[in-house]
Amino acid sequence: HSYLLTGKLSHDYHDVTGNGISSDDPGTAHEFSYTRTSKDYKWRSPYSGSTYLPGYDTDFLDQKASFTYGKKEIWYLHTIQSKNQVAEFYISKRKDGIGVSGRNGRQGPNSNENSLFRLDSIRLYNKVDRMLNKDLAVPLRRVIFDYDYRLCQNNPSSLAGYGKLTLLSVTILNGLDNEGRFSPYSFEYNENPD
Repeated sequence: HSYLLTGKLSHDYHDVTGNGISSDDPGTAHEFSYTRTSKDYKWRSPYSGSTYLPGYDTDFLDQKASFTYGKKEIWYLHTIQSKNQVAEFYISKRKDGIGVSGRNGRQGPNSNENSLFRLDSIRLYNKVDRMLNKDLAVPLRRVIFDYDYRLCQNNPSSLAGYGKLTLLSVTILNGLDNEGRFSPYSFEYNENPD
């Protein structure tokens, strides 16, 4: 039902060799690459139970209940590359967003196939530096996301003792400079009920 964006081309871009986006093509292009974390993520709404539909007050036989259930692939952005730079996206498994084991709505096993992931950081590199020595390349910029699970405690799709994933701050660092840690973008939330 949806498509993943694989490239963004400028109006002056031309694929000279016919092999898709490559460094020998004139113009500006950005190539997007993805990682599939699940080919069979099972989801359900509501997570357990059903949505009650009372129907007419005068007819006691038209009451209904419903739920929606499905399976889907889960893909996350891995890299964006231009001619000169590459942005890498780092993810890790969430403690909420665990899929169901089936139509009945019980929590499924906490495996990669049945879990959602969160974005931990983005690192922007000079493409040549990254290609020459992947382990020693210094990022031009780092964006770090800090989370916890304080909101909506006892969420049925969370591991025991956790609520919903909550973004606390975003920190932007340039090169090896760590001064950005002193002025992150911080977020505050009203309390959400369990």
